[in-house]
Amino acid sequence: MTIEQYTSIMYSLFKTNAKDTDSTLDTLISQFGLLDSEKEFTKQKVLKDYNLGIYHLNPRQFDNLINMVKDRTLNENEILNKLNFYEIDTKYQNHIVTFLKGYIQSKKQIEVSEMDSNFKGVQVATNDDFNEILRCGYTGDWVIDPRNVKPLRIQIASMNETGSYTRGYYMNADIDRMEAIEYEEKIRYRIFLKNPIIVNSGNRNIKFSTNPVRYIK
Repeated sequence: MTIEQYTSIMYSLFKTNAKDTDSTLDTLISQFGLLDSEKEFTKQKVLKDYNLGIYHLNPRQFDNLINMVKDRTLNENEILNKLNFYEIDTKYQNHIVTFLKGYIQSKKQIEVSEMDSNFKGVQVATNDDFNEILRCGYTGDWVIDPRNVKPLRIQIASMNETGSYTRGYYMNADIDRMEAIEYEEKIRYRIFLKNPIIVNSGNRNIKFSTNPVRYIK
């Protein structure tokens, strides 16, 4: 799990009603493509770091600290002075600073192709809702050359600003088949999926190119 993903969990956890912490954390952790054997370990680590850090801030203090670093810089002495002003015990302060450093990292702009360094195949960027893609079992229709899709894997990057799966989320899947569709005298391909997994990259400042299709080899 990357620092961006870890920070995303912590941020969402802070914004969650305390009575829903356990169920929310289970849902969040399921969005990072972890093995079942890794999920419980990650859950306990997140809870430990959360309880030793940002848990001790009230919502106003938390938002004030976020605003202090929203320009993607962090003056550690300034943050520590602010925490002392808030009367936050020193044993929690380093954990809070670490969280803020991760938050800055998650706000840095990255290319859409950099969300998942291990992915190989064809990547497409779309405004389509992931829930609808899962219901239909396909995405498309795309101007692609099937011969360039090696291996037969697809990554669907979300371009949405709102909804369940916003920028930073992507879906990885095996390609079951590609069907040629004639569209305005051009051939496009409808890509049918199998074994789809939705992942939260933890990044929100995703830069998209004008071409929604990329071959990643």
